[in-house]
Amino acid sequence: MTLYMGAVLVGMDGPPKGRLVPLGESEVSVGRDQANAVAIDDLAASRHHCVIRAAGERFQLTDLESRNGTFVNGVPVRQRLLEHNDQIRVGGSLFLFLRDAPAENPARSVELDGALVTRSTALLGSGHSIYLNPERLAKSLPSSERTVHGVQVLLRISQALQGARTLEELERQLLELLFEAAPAEQGAILLAPAGGGDFDSTFTWHRAGRAASIQISPAISGQVMSEGLTLLGEMEGEGKGARRWVLAAPLMCFERIEGILYLETRGAATRFDEQHQELVSAVGAIAGVAIRNLLRAESLQTENQRLQAEIRIEHDMVGESDAMRAIHQFIRRVAGTDSTVLIDGESGTGKELVARALHLNSPRASGPYIAINCAALTESLLEDELFGHERGAFTGAVGLKKGKFEVAHGGTLFLDEVGELAPSLQAKLLRVLQQREFERVGGTRSIQVDVRVLAATNRDLGTAVRTGAFRQDLYFRLNVIPVTMPPLRGRREDIPLLAAYFVERSSQRVKRKVMGISDKARALLVRYDWPGNVRELENAMERAVVLGVSNTILPEDLPEPVLESASASVPTAAVPNSYHEAVLEAKRRVVRDALDRTAGVYTEAAKLLDIHPNYLHRLVNSLGLRSSGGAA
Repeated sequence: MTLYMGAVLVGMDGPPKGRLVPLGESEVSVGRDQANAVAIDDLAASRHHCVIRAAGERFQLTDLESRNGTFVNGVPVRQRLLEHNDQIRVGGSLFLFLRDAPAENPARSVELDGALVTRSTALLGSGHSIYLNPERLAKSLPSSERTVHGVQVLLRISQALQGARTLEELERQLLELLFEAAPAEQGAILLAPAGGGDFDSTFTWHRAGRAASIQISPAISGQVMSEGLTLLGEMEGEGKGARRWVLAAPLMCFERIEGILYLETRGAATRFDEQHQELVSAVGAIAGVAIRNLLRAESLQTENQRLQAEIRIEHDMVGESDAMRAIHQFIRRVAGTDSTVLIDGESGTGKELVARALHLNSPRASGPYIAINCAALTESLLEDELFGHERGAFTGAVGLKKGKFEVAHGGTLFLDEVGELAPSLQAKLLRVLQQREFERVGGTRSIQVDVRVLAATNRDLGTAVRTGAFRQDLYFRLNVIPVTMPPLRGRREDIPLLAAYFVERSSQRVKRKVMGISDKARALLVRYDWPGNVRELENAMERAVVLGVSNTILPEDLPEPVLESASASVPTAAVPNSYHEAVLEAKRRVVRDALDRTAGVYTEAAKLLDIHPNYLHRLVNSLGLRSSGGAA
């Protein structure tokens, strides 16, 4: 049986997260039914969802007419030959396919050949080698140059075990050093999984310094793994010249057998003897611990890289609410693609932070990130900014100018407030999204660009399409992968974290030390609805840091709208017990008196108060005068 070492499914998200599924010649079925090789507790998956089979030296995924489809790298597939690093989505579960096939890396090619039979064998118990027994070794050293050479090789192997940084480096050095002390033509190191079963990692090496393809008798591997004995044997195959001499020693990690150290040679002139067996047994007894430590180190490094990637994704996006965790998860899934993303949400919710995170965690991260606000420029200026112009295209065009699409070539272009585009620019943008080409203003030559477009809007583009204010075809092109940023009032549990973050940043910027936010001020911040969302909170915290007089943010340091919103929950008849509440009660009296004097006419009351009528409406609501029975 050929073992495809390195061919494995890694559970990345959903119920199978963290699970490793080795792939071999037996098919691996995935689905909700417990009879599947990979059974996942996921209602979005079908009972029998898909299957992965060996197809020669590759692996083929087949969808079993599942209800929600099987996706590879975000694309629904029926059949697909898998490539290294392909991402497979089954319902809410995500797998990563990793492959290291024999054809691409012969150093991993091992066959278990049942045709071989043992003519004669000698067995040595693990730990009984003279090299691991000082008294026997001391008696042997004076009379045997080979024993001295074996000790030297063993010392060099010990140094290699301590200095190797990767498993492959250690395995190669180990076999090369053994070739110096034993007449082996080729060798292999086979590692068993922690839970038992077939070998999940193999490495082979030839004396000539190249990879090898080795046949190993299942009888030998089974005996070494089950009994922990070092086997020296003469093997005979069915063909002429098929005789070989083999050495197989267990790789020990304390009391556990990690795998097999295997050497073989052919020909009557070169064969192994008991001294070779003693040395290989000693090497197997000391190498298992080093190999297991390297495996653990590589596993920790992989996990560390994964965690670092998550930290990077969440960079500058403060918040631990469920709503923000969903945004982080969205970024992890979408960042690696080139799909167009439409980011919807109220003003100030952090739409550009999502766009930056998508860029920074994408394969385009080393390319440019260009952002432009479509509402900040007139139609003609915006066209010039997006597409550039040729020399002489209009008065004042004294030279060629590249537009944002050209500057963003190989990277990402973020179009903020895309709903404000004029109809003519909507048509030009549609062409770029469809054909990835455009002309500069005043030009006739088409320019090809490789740009990922991310767009954001605080308008309801669906309504704009129905009213004719926005092109339907452009909306469909932009709305490939939509995401909505939650308003701050929808994730109030994040407000204290965000406020503390902005206080810290503002205090560093203005060089005024602020220790934190008082409990009363924090309660007011959480209670306020923040119509301007995160941007309004950031401005409020900067104002509090600049204008505050103590080393703690107090209620009186907060903007007036935040203070006014708190009064709605305070009964008007209550006796004020603080300066803040006394001010609010005074405001109620003044506003109520003005409304009483004008018989509830807002425009007249606003004139008496010398404020705008709109502000008076807001005051009435925020001060709780409507609910308390005041004039309105």
